[in-house]
Amino acid sequence: MHADRWLSNRFLILAFTLSLMIQLAAVYWPPLQSLLMTAPIGRDHWFMILGATIPLVAVPEVIKAALYRRPST
Repeated sequence: MHADRWLSNRFLILAFTLSLMIQLAAVYWPPLQSLLMTAPIGRDHWFMILGATIPLVAVPEVIKAALYRRPST
């Protein structure tokens, strides 16, 4: 799927942005930290999260790319 198709969906961009903002507020905004009993995430933990999630996105994309490049029989 091309990037322009993803970026043309305004509702998807809005939903993603709002979701990310709410999650960051829950972790880093003191009133929500108290309410939800969360603590800020340090840099080392962010690297662990990225290391765990990148394969979850990259592997399916590589598989899809390989499948779509195969000649159909």
